Amino acid sequence: AHKDSFHRFDKFNLKYNPIGESRLREIFLKTDNKIQGQYLAEITREIFSDLEQSKYQMAEYRISIYGRSMDEWDKLADWVVNNKLFSPNVRWLIQVPRLYNIYKATKTVENFEQVIQNMFRPLFEVTKDPSSHPNLHIFLQRVIGFDSVDDESKAERRIYKKYPYPRVWNTNMNPPYSYYIYYMFANLTSLNSFRQRRGFNTFVLRPHCGEAGDTDHLTSAFLTSFGISHGILLRKVPALQYLYYLTQMGIAMSPLSNNALFLDYERNPFPTFFHRGLNVSLSTDDPLQFHFTKEPLIEEYSVAAQIWKLSAADMCEISRNSVVQSGFENKVKKHWIGKKWYLPGVQGNDMERTNVPHIRVAFRHETLREELDMLHRYSQVEHPPMFTTTPRDLFKRMASSAASPALFGHSHYPFQAPGSGGAANANGGSGSIGSMNLGPATTMTGGAGTTTPGSGYNTVPESPFALQPVTGSGAFGGSVLLSDMTDDMSLMVQGHPHLPQASLQTIREQGQVHTNVMTVAHQLGMLSCVSGVSEMAERALAKKKKEEQLRMEIEQQQKEQQQQQQQQQ
Repeated sequence: AHKDSFHRFDKFNLKYNPIGESRLREIFLKTDNKIQGQYLAEITREIFSDLEQSKYQMAEYRISIYGRSMDEWDKLADWVVNNKLFSPNVRWLIQVPRLYNIYKATKTVENFEQVIQNMFRPLFEVTKDPSSHPNLHIFLQRVIGFDSVDDESKAERRIYKKYPYPRVWNTNMNPPYSYYIYYMFANLTSLNSFRQRRGFNTFVLRPHCGEAGDTDHLTSAFLTSFGISHGILLRKVPALQYLYYLTQMGIAMSPLSNNALFLDYERNPFPTFFHRGLNVSLSTDDPLQFHFTKEPLIEEYSVAAQIWKLSAADMCEISRNSVVQSGFENKVKKHWIGKKWYLPGVQGNDMERTNVPHIRVAFRHETLREELDMLHRYSQVEHPPMFTTTPRDLFKRMASSAASPALFGHSHYPFQAPGSGGAANANGGSGSIGSMNLGPATTMTGGAGTTTPGSGYNTVPESPFALQPVTGSGAFGGSVLLSDMTDDMSLMVQGHPHLPQASLQTIREQGQVHTNVMTVAHQLGMLSCVSGVSEMAERALAKKKKEEQLRMEIEQQQKEQQQQQQQQQ
């Protein structure tokens, strides 16, 4: 990437097709070319070997599924299994480019429903009968989540008052970001419910979000996703930034990538987010384009440490956040950051492994808990009849279980769907380093489990990451393909998956928590930076009390006047 790609993502995309041709990319970076991706597989094995020799670096590589045809999954799984691309240091993320308009223009698909069918039907089939796609069943055991990628800076035209169903979306216009995210989330929720009942591993949604374009993308991701990548636009929306802080959603940031494409390094909000207590980590993004060495993640950490004057404790905390956000199994995380890493505050911090001082963890935990206590104390949100637990009780529960660096849905429980962070963005399967640990010099052995072809069971130990289904009126669940879901985008709140291992009622409550947090933030006028939000809440509360007292006095005077008039009559 060069200077000509700054604020020109279209020119950046052209770099994957030199002289306007995709031949070189097809030869060297594709898995389904005439040599069945043999060249890319050899490079990938070399990268795996480097990771295993380094011992202290794990990776989550992204590889693409486009939704153009039904056999894409089988081709990708055959490439992974036949070339034996397995490593205890690596997990896979499936990235889905938002390119429906191109497929429609080339008559590859007729409507958006076909894209969803191509993307999810093979997954439901292999979950129902692993023998129908044996290699895909093996490959999915190493997949931890899905990503949505494309140029966010593209303008989105809304020509519909209400979005049509996917089977009706047959225009040449690309659906908006929220439309893609909603249907990915809905189908993943149903798929995860099915896979959990079958005893298989499940997946989370961790999209690219907030790198450029409309800030509404951050709202869509907040309501549907477990974590995001980039998120630099949160600096423009303090109220939404505050919500990300309260829920401790994982944010994997890539300052060097942003510096080349959208935001100068010195203006990057990473240090601000980190100091305020957001759950941020450092990640590579397209390392072949933006980095110069074989250690791109080391580049990210070293440049950040020098430019932003990060201390050793800061570096270790960021590394711990990366491990917590990652999609690796509970057993692996126990090895890296302690057996009780999921507990809140100091009790979840193994200082011998994380090198994060207890006083730092205690400060993060107490600060977050005080903010949640404040919301609980001043909340005046009316309780909807569909919920049996009041918002006040929910805020109280949030405050009592708030963890650092991640809240209940991210690190408070040992079995949970992993967040977004510490992940390299590897286009076409080639990329570089994922999460990094700066803990003690211990060698990691095993921990990732093995895969048994044709076994029909998830053989990766301790990986029941699951998103519970949401059923009932206006929600979604079951084990059917949800390409014809309701077009009411507001229903995303009812299915928010931040408590993946909890009961159905708890999940519904969790969705309401986010609604209540938004309402409370709006009522209290929380539109300033996080550092001043408590003071604004206090002032808003005092003003509200005065107005309420004045109103009551006026009503009392009116009642007295009416009584006097009645007595006179």
